[in-house]
Amino acid sequence: MRKEILLCFFLVTVLSEGIGQTSFKTPLFEISVSETGMITALRDPSAGINYLANGQSAPLLQVKCDTAWEQPVKAVFNAKTKVLRLLYPSHSVQVEVKIFIAPTHMSFTVVSASKKERIKAVCWGPFPTTIGKTIGEVVGVVRNDTYAIGLQALNAKTIGGILGNEGGSDDSRGNTAVAQFYGSSLQAYSLNRDRLRSLNVWGEKYPEMEVAPIPGETVVGSAIALFGCAENEVLENIGQIELAEGLPHPTINGVWHKISPQTGRAYLIADFNEQNIDEMIAYTRKAGLMSLYHEGPFQSWGHFILDSVRFPNGIAGMKKCVEKASSYGLRIGVHTLSTFINTNDPYVSPIPDKRLAVTGASQLGGDIDANATSIPVLYNTYFLNLKQSTLHAVRIGDEIIRFREVSANPPYYLLDCQRGAFGTRASGHSKNEMANMLMDYPYNTLFPNFSLQQEIAGNMARFFNE
Repeated sequence: MRKEILLCFFLVTVLSEGIGQTSFKTPLFEISVSETGMITALRDPSAGINYLANGQSAPLLQVKCDTAWEQPVKAVFNAKTKVLRLLYPSHSVQVEVKIFIAPTHMSFTVVSASKKERIKAVCWGPFPTTIGKTIGEVVGVVRNDTYAIGLQALNAKTIGGILGNEGGSDDSRGNTAVAQFYGSSLQAYSLNRDRLRSLNVWGEKYPEMEVAPIPGETVVGSAIALFGCAENEVLENIGQIELAEGLPHPTINGVWHKISPQTGRAYLIADFNEQNIDEMIAYTRKAGLMSLYHEGPFQSWGHFILDSVRFPNGIAGMKKCVEKASSYGLRIGVHTLSTFINTNDPYVSPIPDKRLAVTGASQLGGDIDANATSIPVLYNTYFLNLKQSTLHAVRIGDEIIRFREVSANPPYYLLDCQRGAFGTRASGHSKNEMANMLMDYPYNTLFPNFSLQQEIAGNMARFFNE
């Protein structure tokens, strides 16, 4: 069905406008791209209004190969393949972008890139508009009284917003759409994660942290949707884009959660268990609430095994609680923090998983036995940043060791060490073994690396599915 729409729709929606200029058009929105790869129009075709801000740079796609962004200098569109080829001569890079037209939107996808290993990141836009009345920073939509223009990221590797640092982290509320003096801008980016990187992570809290590559995660595949529509049709249009692009489209009783009257309703937080579930359900019904929510049903985060005191029958006991609530039209919820790992979890104790996130490491400066409380390390760099650390924990082999501080001058030592922390076993270690500084959070939790993060997501999914 999608291919049929592509073929017939493009016959009427890809238009040439002068030498080297191409327009892509839905019934509600039109975008024009010049022969240099710059946006020349963001138009409402029904009203004939061009919302592109004059005098502002508007590249369709920028690339970053070193420290600076590079804009395209040439764009060549192949009407047969629906591919726009963009050229970036400074680094001899060529990027191909596939365009797909749907009734509600148009999508742009990076389908190939020459020398893709050299491209650190790509940026869609920024797309400058004259619309400035209402700015949806997170959802990526800007509106005036009659018209709206929006940008939606179409996959996990594409992030709506401004790339403010090499790691891609952003503590702001959101900046997919940003207010500007001329109106607003819309933007998104993708990172090349298929390479070993040394980054200042989490707002500079962890300097020069080594980030392992994710094989195959280059900028190829980065994809966005652009759309324009009447101001009062934005929400409906976003829902149709989600369905058309196969994006998550959660529903409540068959109604999309963005328009469901159930979304945002209050719920009861209570320490329910197998014994008191009937009483807690009665309170929830009496209050006229829709959900009963447990703030801490697990022994630990990571494996998400239920607390055996509250739920002696484990999954079967929780399932019974869910069934009882469901018989009254109520829902059961539980509190989770998906990337936090408690120190009593099997990922930590008694044998720590090698995939616990590490902010940095140093070789040991000498052999140590199981009782040593001062541990020699060749470098102190990654053990100095203790302001951000609560646990002060390092992993050496299968042992976790806590320390008070690291000495300031060589030879360096981890001082006042607590051996065999968190139920691990104190043991001897040889010179040149690695002391790995573990990344932690003030909740007395540790973090997974990317591989372990995927496994933990699976643990959580299996629990909820069961």
